Amino acid sequence: MKAIWTLDSLEQLARTANANQDFAALFPAVLAAANAGDAVAQGVLVQAGRELAQLADMVVRRLFSERDTAVPMAMAGGVFRYAPAVRELFYNEVRTAHPHVVLNSEVVEPVHGALQLARRAVS
Repeated sequence: MKAIWTLDSLEQLARTANANQDFAALFPAVLAAANAGDAVAQGVLVQAGRELAQLADMVVRRLFSERDTAVPMAMAGGVFRYAPAVRELFYNEVRTAHPHVVLNSEVVEPVHGALQLARRAVS
């Protein structure tokens, strides 16, 4: 990561990334740097996993009660698919916070869920 953008801190990475309109396009470089052992990039992925888990926590708390059993949840998208560290951290944090959530450990394709919802709507 440092070699790619000459960055020395997470704060510098955040400023650089936020200046780019297409943040998702930066993911392959962050992932490659993390896989190569770059501590800043690894920290970015850890933070991503935590923030995604926090978002899931907000959704579960607002849409479901603790009395609801077997609340289904799935992971979808490139960050979950290509960053096992993010996927594992997210999975563990959601399961710890909400044991009643049935979280699919596999990454699913969003189009499959959309097709399933469309089929239900037509039936």
